[in-house]
Amino acid sequence: MKKFTSLLLVAILLLSIPVATLAKPEKKVVDYVALGDSLAAGWTPDGRKDSGYGEYLAERFEQSQYIVTLENYGVPGYTSTQLKNQIIKNKAVQDAIRNAEIITIDIGANDALQALKTGDPRNVGQALVTVKNNLDYILEKIDSLNPSVDVYVMGIL
Repeated sequence: MKKFTSLLLVAILLLSIPVATLAKPEKKVVDYVALGDSLAAGWTPDGRKDSGYGEYLAERFEQSQYIVTLENYGVPGYTSTQLKNQIIKNKAVQDAIRNAEIITIDIGANDALQALKTGDPRNVGQALVTVKNNLDYILEKIDSLNPSVDVYVMGIL
């Protein structure tokens, strides 16, 4: 009788454990949006198309047991003004931002490079002010679309 009672207690305990605790843990899904210039887009300095840092970060997340949805809106040659306009005008980019858990931005190098080409060093300072102002606007816009998203900014500022 003791054996039957013990088996009955074990059976009751096993049935009382929620099935979810026995299942494998689900992988976390991360919606990741990369914004910026050629570094995000994946163009190398010698003009070849390759993986951008977005693809490398997504791969690293996957190695850490995440399921990653990457939407890469990087465009080679983009300036901060062009990125700002992309976010203002492109509904697909806005939707991606609304749904993202992580956003990375790299921008500003092309602004500075264009200013350097003028030969007047004062233009570089003004270009950096423009980048700062555009980036402030971009971050405010992202915050208005998705206040809970984590944003990582990389660049010259």
